[in-house]
Amino acid sequence: MAHAKLFLRSQTLIREGLKIARSRSRIKRLLALIAFLTILIESSKISELTLGVVDEDNDLLPDGRERVVYGTVVGKIDTDVDGLMDGLEVELGTSPTNPDTDGDGILDGDEVMWGADPLRPSPLLSHAIEAGWERWVYRLLRPLDGDGVLDAGERALVRAVELLMDGPPEELRRLYAEDELRGCVEDLIRAVLKDGVVGELEERALEGLVDAPFYLLLDMCQSGILSEENLAADWDADGYSNVEEIETGTNPFNDLSNPKLNAAYGESERYLIIIQGGRVSSAGSLLAYHLAIRHGYDDDNILLALSIFSLRTEEGLDATALYWTHLSRGWAGPVYVGMYMSDVPWGRRKRAPSLGLISPDLLLGLDSEVEDLLSAISEIPSDENDVIFVILDSHHAPGLDWVELIPGNLSARDLARALSNLTYGKLILLANGCSMEDFIRNLTGLRNALLISTTASGELIDGEFARIIEFLSFAHSYPSYYLQGNVSKVSLSSALGFFTQSVLEDEGYLYHPAWVCSGCFEDLVWDVNPLRWAWRRAG
Repeated sequence: MAHAKLFLRSQTLIREGLKIARSRSRIKRLLALIAFLTILIESSKISELTLGVVDEDNDLLPDGRERVVYGTVVGKIDTDVDGLMDGLEVELGTSPTNPDTDGDGILDGDEVMWGADPLRPSPLLSHAIEAGWERWVYRLLRPLDGDGVLDAGERALVRAVELLMDGPPEELRRLYAEDELRGCVEDLIRAVLKDGVVGELEERALEGLVDAPFYLLLDMCQSGILSEENLAADWDADGYSNVEEIETGTNPFNDLSNPKLNAAYGESERYLIIIQGGRVSSAGSLLAYHLAIRHGYDDDNILLALSIFSLRTEEGLDATALYWTHLSRGWAGPVYVGMYMSDVPWGRRKRAPSLGLISPDLLLGLDSEVEDLLSAISEIPSDENDVIFVILDSHHAPGLDWVELIPGNLSARDLARALSNLTYGKLILLANGCSMEDFIRNLTGLRNALLISTTASGELIDGEFARIIEFLSFAHSYPSYYLQGNVSKVSLSSALGFFTQSVLEDEGYLYHPAWVCSGCFEDLVWDVNPLRWAWRRAG
């Protein structure tokens, strides 16, 4: 109080001095000079309390206030050595003499740098620093530190985020791009914290993801299914809510996977049959093979039958490279134009890397014939709740009920007979070749099967159907590119739409896909993604 009175007195003296200085009287001017001398003497006593500009250590805090008010050290820019200048600490409300104002074990400067509140304990930040997180991850999860306590649901969200940050198994890392994994973390946090809290259903679902395989965790995050609203729904219309299926370990994207069917037939499986004819680039088929592995297909559930003549490029190498017409742009996730899609054990690489070694089950023209292929198909151990995905890529001519495998031909009747002898829940066949509608219409006797020809009539450029595979795999990871026009379903129907539109824009060709729904309810099969489970993306 005394200092304040002294400051006010000095202001009064200044005003009086100015009045006297305006006088023409010599005596009064002398008195004014004496008054100002008095002001100078007294101001030296209050300088330590004024908000003056004297700040010798440039710590944004006037030296006088440092000595008298805050007890900080003049000459040290950061008295408590916590990473924040003394003046900034005063501005923020933290203590310039206590390096950890809120007592949570983290320096005030570190909390500010990470985006936390230095005035409130930050248990999540403590964990983030200890676990070696990148700062962007913590900043997305920062709302969890709002009350200074992590509850059970918030801890479950943190565990799920860390599962994603750990990434896929080492042997599959080549099949994932860093930016799509980051996008997946962002999708997960956005879905769960849409309303600012981890809800009851969200907590139950997140707890159920602890033992989920990485590919299914990716599907869960990118689809947006992990929000309170979507968990209460039943996306695959099998009578079980999404959260019930996650808790019981069944698949909320697959109506053939639920507690009832799995109890009767075992876990729902997916089988992939790839039939690659000769004198056609095998890049599309091999892209499908690698991406099927990425999305959780067991290698034992993939029948890979390649004509030996599909593995030779113009240079005569036993490998097949992706060309510009195969992808809708120069890259798709970790896959890019020029990358070799096959590097068979006896093959060589040239100019571009391989996506990984392959070991075909059948090499037609070397150790196998068409009869071996049909026999291998008949031995697939599928059940009533399994999905079979067939990719056929070969030469075909209008009006023919067979395709060239080279060596040998595969008739529609023989393929249909081999497939119809299998037990399955759904079958999807994607036939790629010129005027393939004639062929798929001769695939009779199948049940619950969707048969697709990528072009009903006219020629199909080698390997361009890879754009369908590209879309099915990467549309969730890069929605701004693939899901234009508010497309929300990453399904076969939207994939074919993307295929026809992108080829038309890039190459000037207009393809007319055709399909036959053989003994099935079209809506049960059409809105499905046979490459990966996720088929829907919530807004």
